Amino acid sequence: MMFMFSVIGFVSLLFAPTIQDAESRTWKAGSSEYSIKGVLVAYNDNTVVLKRDRSEKLVAVEIAELSEADQKFVADKREKDKQDAAESPAEDWHTWTSQAGWQIRGRVLAYGRKDLVVDRKSGVVTINGKAFSSLDMLQQKLVLAVLSKLEGKTIENEADVRALTGSSKGEPKQYTLDGVMLELESKDHVPVPFFMFSEKDLELLRSGWEAWLAAEQDAEARAREDFLVRQEAMQYQRMQQRQMQHEQMEILKLNLLASAAGVTTIWEVALLPAPGTRGRPMTVVVSAPNSQAAAQVAVQQHRGFVAGPIRKVSNN
Repeated sequence: MMFMFSVIGFVSLLFAPTIQDAESRTWKAGSSEYSIKGVLVAYNDNTVVLKRDRSEKLVAVEIAELSEADQKFVADKREKDKQDAAESPAEDWHTWTSQAGWQIRGRVLAYGRKDLVVDRKSGVVTINGKAFSSLDMLQQKLVLAVLSKLEGKTIENEADVRALTGSSKGEPKQYTLDGVMLELESKDHVPVPFFMFSEKDLELLRSGWEAWLAAEQDAEARAREDFLVRQEAMQYQRMQQRQMQHEQMEILKLNLLASAAGVTTIWEVALLPAPGTRGRPMTVVVSAPNSQAAAQVAVQQHRGFVAGPIRKVSNN
C-alpha cells in the first residue's frame, strides 16, 4: 500500500486544529498486512485522507490500495454524503467540495475575517508572531500551501518564505482571509478561506456571509455613533466648565468691586469634609457682610462640608 503525506485542497487549511476524541477504524491494505488506525477526514475520487489516532498526522491513501471492505465503506459514505448535501443548509452537517474536488464533511460554526502575517525578525521567519521553524511539520506544510495559493506561485520551503519576506523590503506581508470555521466529523475545528470552496458551496455560504458582514457593519456604525456621542458629551462638558469658570470670574470681579466700594467684605473660609463625606479640606473665597454669613455662603456652595476657620481678606 502506498501512503503519502498530502496537504491538498481542504486539508491544506488545517491551521493547527483542535484534536478531540472521534470514532475511528482500522484501514487495511488490499494485498498486505499493513494497516492504519485513524479517522477519515476527506476524500476525492481516487484518494482518502486519514488522521492517525496516535500521532494525529495526516496521510493520503489511494482508494485502489485499500481492502474491499474499506473501499465499500468509502463508497457508502460518498453516496450518503451526496444525499445529505442536497438537503442540508450550511449550519447543519454538510458535505463540502473544494475547487480541487476534495470532499469533507462538516458544519459551519462561524463566519469571520482573519489576518495571516508573514514577517522576518532578526533573520527568523515568523507566521503570526511564531517562528516558522517552531511549527510542526503539518503546520509548516499548511502555511506553505496557503501562501502558494495567495501568491499564485509555488512556495515549497522556509527559504521560499524568506524570499517572500525579502521582497517586501523589511515590511511584514499581511493577507486578510475571509472564510468560515468548520467543525468536522472528527470534532476538529478548521478555519477554511472562501477561496478553497467550490462555486456551488460558495452560493450556499453567501447568505450567511452577507449576514455576518451586515452585523459587522452595524457594530462598526454603533461604535462610531458611540464615539461621536462621547465626543459631543466631552465637548459639552468642557464648554460648561469654561462657562462656569467665566461666571465665577465675573462674580469675583463684582465682589471685588463691591468690597472696594464698602458694600461687602471678602472672606476666606476653610471647609472641612463633614462626617461620611469623602473629600479633602479646602479654602474658598466668598463675599459677605460678616463672617457668619460668609460661612453660610461657603457651606451652601459646597454641600457635604462644614466651615472651619474664617479669615477676612479685604481691607474694609
